[in-house]
This record gives sequence, structure tokens and C-alpha cells, in this order.
Amino acid sequence: MPDLVNINQEEDVVVLAVNVREDKKTVTDYMDEHQYDFEVILDEDGSFASEFYVASFPTSFFIDEEGILLGSVPGMVTAEMLDEIILKIRNDELE
Repeated sequence: MPDLVNINQEEDVVVLAVNVREDKKTVTDYMDEHQYDFEVILDEDGSFASEFYVASFPTSFFIDEEGILLGSVPGMVTAEMLDEIILKIRNDELE
């Protein structure tokens, strides 16, 4: 998740995490302990994850400023992968 903190510092990127099936205190304690500063939405019953067919954790979704889903990546995303995906989005080259 440190890579998400770094990406979140970029002017045109917003990181929004969805935590599935954990309570608010657990999530808040974890975020505070690691000093993560991006927004987290709680999906305590897993309904949001089910609605978006999330089959593995983590899963990253890439959504533009108009709310259009540009793509997703199941599993861990490295800093290099994030940089490449974001560059493609900025250059309108996402396949």
C-alpha cells in the first residue's frame, strides 16, 4: 500500500480504497498505524465487492473523472504497473 500513498500524491490521481468485511475500528487502526492518508470506504457485509464481481483481494479499479470504469487488475499491483497504467490513462492509450 505504500505505492498507493505515493500515487495519491499526484495532482491528477485520487486513491479510494474499499475495505471488505472488516469493521471501522480495525480499518482505522490499520490506516493510522501505517500512516496511510487516502480515503477508505467500508464494505462490512461484502455487498459492494459482490456487486463488482471482485474475486480476489486486492483488486484495483481505474475510473476516470467522469466515473467511467477504464479497467481493473486483480491481485497485487506494483509501483511500476501503476505508473504504466496511469501513463496510459493520461495519454488515452489504455487498451
